[in-house]
Amino acid sequence: TWGNFHFKTFDGQLFQVPDTCNYVLSVMCDSTVSDFNIQMQREIVNDTITFNTVTVKLEGAIIKITNGIITMDDQ
Repeated sequence: TWGNFHFKTFDGQLFQVPDTCNYVLSVMCDSTVSDFNIQMQREIVNDTITFNTVTVKLEGAIIKITNGIITMDDQ
């Protein structure tokens, strides 16, 4: 993903989605319980959609980057 709302998938498809939804960028989809997940949340600041939070879930640990602050398991 880049810019305000551009996404390119692993198979080369290009999407432009100007919204503030929660997006799952990557997840293990070949098992019923995934231990790997990357999500992104955007928000509107000064009439511009910007990145708010990136969440990485890896083997039970949750790493979040929110407005430049990095936390792991809420610490």
